[in-house]
Amino acid sequence: MNSSDAHHYAAAEHLWGGRPNAARDAALSGLQLNPDHAGLHELAGLAEFEQECYGPAVFHFESASVLAPLGTEAQLALADCYLRFGQTHAAGTIYAFLAEEGRCPTTLLPEVAKGLGRLARYELALKVCQRMCALRPTFHPAWFGVAYYLRKLRRPARLLVFPLQTAFELVPQSWTYRLNLLMVFGELGQLPDHLHLLDGVPVEALNCRCLCGQLAAAFATAEDHSRAAEFLARADSLTGRSFDADSETFDR
Repeated sequence: MNSSDAHHYAAAEHLWGGRPNAARDAALSGLQLNPDHAGLHELAGLAEFEQECYGPAVFHFESASVLAPLGTEAQLALADCYLRFGQTHAAGTIYAFLAEEGRCPTTLLPEVAKGLGRLARYELALKVCQRMCALRPTFHPAWFGVAYYLRKLRRPARLLVFPLQTAFELVPQSWTYRLNLLMVFGELGQLPDHLHLLDGVPVEALNCRCLCGQLAAAFATAEDHSRAAEFLARADSLTGRSFDADSETFDR
């Protein structure tokens, strides 16, 4: 092992051990000996990225990419940096490349979908989430991601039921999944049949005025006037807030 490789090994040990500052120092020391060491540039970039030093991170990632292909984590970090600096085309190129089948480990696909979502490339983000569902059917965030991007694409509410129901069945304690299911059932006119989804959910967890109003009406119809009053009061406290495709109800 030569000296620059020794620095590379030390930098990697520090980085994966949660010591990005030490990782950066080791990588920079190695680069003084061998400025064309792609691995040292990549590790320096990852260390800078971990410390939110995005400008230096871009420099090292781009330097590494001239010398050798970047690893997936480095590509994702570089795309994130590009987004922060408003270089949306460059970021989109990376995310679209990683979205191709076989380009990215399954465990990192959520970051690809998230990045595409930030670029409003919802169709491609949806496809990534659908692939995650096929590869890891018990990974509940992927099912919620499918529903989220279907909503962003303004697809019919009925198409959201299956992915949301699947996410809920995987994590029944999730208030987010329960409330989003209720919202969709409300749009479909099926809210009274699914009020059990509110079991254990405090009224304060609801941030959609429209949904609160629908729930108040449903409980009033069921002659549960106490619960109806609760949701009416909550709706009043949320004056001016309602659900639409960009509402926080579907924020991830």
